[in-house]
Parts: sequence; C-alpha cells; structure tokens
Amino acid sequence: MPINYTDLLDYVREMKNRGKEFIDLMVDYAPKHLIGSGRNNDILVEFINDTAYLFEKDKVSSLIILNPENLKTYDEDKKSIMDIKVLTRTFRRREDFVNLEFQTTSASNFIKRALYYTSNIYSSQLKEGDDYDKLKRVISLNILSKNLIKDSDEVLNLFELMSKDGLILTDSIKMNFVEISKFDETQMDILNKFHLWVFLFKNSIYIDPNNPPKEYLKYPVFVKLFREMAKMIKEPEKMLRYYERRDLLLEHQFDLEAVREEGKKEGIAIGEKKGKKEGIKTVAKNFRDQGVDITEISKATGLTIEEIQSL
Repeated sequence: MPINYTDLLDYVREMKNRGKEFIDLMVDYAPKHLIGSGRNNDILVEFINDTAYLFEKDKVSSLIILNPENLKTYDEDKKSIMDIKVLTRTFRRREDFVNLEFQTTSASNFIKRALYYTSNIYSSQLKEGDDYDKLKRVISLNILSKNLIKDSDEVLNLFELMSKDGLILTDSIKMNFVEISKFDETQMDILNKFHLWVFLFKNSIYIDPNNPPKEYLKYPVFVKLFREMAKMIKEPEKMLRYYERRDLLLEHQFDLEAVREEGKKEGIAIGEKKGKKEGIKTVAKNFRDQGVDITEISKATGLTIEEIQSL
C-alpha cells in the first residue's frame, strides 16, 4: 500500500512548532512496556515480520516473550539492558530466537556487544548430551538512533555468516541493524510499511497517539499501538519510569561524549606537566571513579582495560 511522505512531514513539523512532545519509542522502556510485556504480542509479531523477517518468505505466526517486563527488576537495577527476547514460530512451524534491542547512545563497541549477546543465546540452547540439530536460528534485531555501519547508506543492513565471495555458510545467526538517522523521507517517492515503522521510531516523540497521522490509521497494528501509547501517557507510574530511563540514557550519552572530548583536552593539558601518558592516566582514573564504562574510557584514551583497572 503506497504511502506519501508529505503529509507525515507536515504533521511532525506542526507538532514541533506547537512545542508538543509525547513518547519517544527509542527510550527502550517504552517499547519494553508497550510490546515487550506479553500483553500485545500481536503488535510485536507484526513489527518483527516487517523488520527482521522483511525478506523472509516464511513469516512469524506467533511468539513467546522469554523476558517479559519485570517492574521489580527494573526498579532494583535501572541501568539494566531492556532488550526483548522472544521465541518465534512461523507458519511453516520453524522456531527462531529473536533478540530485539533499542539503542540511543553511540557506543563504539555496540557491534561486538550485539554479537556477544547473539552468540550467547545460540550457544546456551543445548544441555549436555543434546544433539546439535536441535539448535534454533538466532536473529539479532537492533534499532539504532545513531549511525553505526559507516560503509553503508542503507537504513536496514542484514548480516549473515558467509565467505568473502558471498557464499552463505549458514543462516543460523543473523544480525539486523536499523539505523533510523539514515532514513530520509524526502528521498523517497513512496513509503511502505517498513518505512512507517522507521518514521515512527524516528519521530514518535512528536506524534500524538490520540490524533496520529492518517497514514497510520490504514493499519490496525498502528491503531492498536497508538491506543496503548495513549494509555501509557495516562499512567503516572509508567511515565515516571519512562522519564527516569530517558534521563539515564541522556546522562550516559553525555558521559560518552565527555570521555571522548575531555579525555583528549584534559589529558593533553595535564600531560604538559606530568607527561602525556600520566595525564591521560589521571583523566582515565577520574572517569573510572565516576562510573563511566571502562571500554569507552579505553577507546577515548588509548589505555588498555588492564591499565585502567590498575589505576
């Protein structure tokens, strides 16, 4: 069903001019609550089919959420990763594991982290004595607000294990990266349903769930999602958690940027007196003591993880 982008852009522009803000779906607490709680599996099925299974002939018919929303766990550890792990079942009765994550920060090690989690899901399937034929495919679906794949202008990049000549070894592990910042509506004559999802995650903070753009009303899945978003806005407890998570993610992003900038400037300034190496070590120790991720400190300063830990 062809979709014209002009009305969508006009809608968002008007909301921005009014100073209206609603729910940012890239704040991972929001999708975790809205589609990762087990209450709206039908929305999640359609979202996964339109993204991770976009080029699959055999679509998902049902799924089981393996880590549903747990408010007690979240309240105890607000820094926990709020991914959505599901076991899908297709119309041809194939079962896959899908791990869905929303990422707003520009962590340089995200690809390695995503690969680690995906590999861990794959390797932890079997118990002692189990046959390897029981291994299910694992699909990593990552929705990113920042650019990550530098050598591609595509919004959706799909990766599999293959030879340098393009010969696919296996589809047992697939990694999907959707980079919403690369999405440029003005460069497209028409949009499809996948583009509507991307546009939504890119602009949801300016979309009134009680009065969404008419282009979305053509699809029951979006009608239901906006209805759930409208409910969430009216629940103070849920919105408090949403704002806490949003502020935490913003703070983390500021920390990363501070490490990169201050790690250079302050390290050079101190280095004039104590030597560049010692100055950088001082900066690294300060950021470590403030709780900044050691991997990011290492990237910014050039020090090894072992050197930072020993400071």
